[in-house]
Amino acid sequence: MPYVSNLEPKYSEAEHSHHEHPHTELPNTGHPGRERHEAALPHPLIHLDTVNSTNSYARSLLSGTTAPAHLTTIVTDHQSAGRGRLGRTWVTTAHNALTATTLLRLPSPLPHEAPAWCLHAAALAIRDALAPLLRPHGHRVTTKWPNDVLIDGQRKICGILAEDLGERDGTHYLAVGYGVNIVMDADARPAPHATALSLEGDSDAATSPLARRDALLATIVDGINSRFTALHAAQWDPSESGLHEEAQAHCVTLGQRVALPQPHQPSPDTQSAPMEYGRALALDRSGALIVEREDGTHSLITTGDVLLPHEYQP
Repeated sequence: MPYVSNLEPKYSEAEHSHHEHPHTELPNTGHPGRERHEAALPHPLIHLDTVNSTNSYARSLLSGTTAPAHLTTIVTDHQSAGRGRLGRTWVTTAHNALTATTLLRLPSPLPHEAPAWCLHAAALAIRDALAPLLRPHGHRVTTKWPNDVLIDGQRKICGILAEDLGERDGTHYLAVGYGVNIVMDADARPAPHATALSLEGDSDAATSPLARRDALLATIVDGINSRFTALHAAQWDPSESGLHEEAQAHCVTLGQRVALPQPHQPSPDTQSAPMEYGRALALDRSGALIVEREDGTHSLITTGDVLLPHEYQP
């Protein structure tokens, strides 16, 4: 079966020009600088006051004289032209979200199933970072196939965009960008089901968003690293590494009746009828979604998006 994932294709610099932005390469001390709390990471960290897209900035690092190290992470206070999957816009206001990209170095040629499972690894790392903060408030944190993190199976708090950056010096690079909403005005949600830590009861997020952001970043990068290390040690076998079982355990999509993407449409269109439906059964070895359609046949959803009941029902 050919591998087709929700990994975004190589980004065209001709279509989206990138301009250099001044950045601060932060020492790994964890000491505050300029009245902000910086995450203490054991890996290279680049802090930007503002940037068009952290994924685009990550791409620019590959053209430098020195190839970026594994787990190099770019974090910004404000992202002016962020991108989500399927060409969607990702908008953040200054200091109200954790907006970051972590670079992963993979073997070349690229292992068949590695990119999709790196995406799942990031989603699970973010889920693990958020769960202890929201569990005391009675909330459950889950993942939604292929690239979201939800609160109580309905409210989106994080989106993830993985992009193939290609090869340099015999190493393949994957940029994993993620945006976690920390502070949000309940009356100014960018989408009906959007949420943030502050709206879910995390008082520290509301009073000290920068400290919350940087603590989350350190935990998330550590979680990505531990899962990536396990995948690599298992020669990219998601079952052997334990990632397949973990991903299925926390994926709220499984077991639900979902609306499916139609041919030539990356996402179900709730404005047109009829939509096609199926029951999400499991994740296959490639990280794709196994769905039982209403006629009893099984399909493998490898690209695009699916909608959960609360997203397609009025």
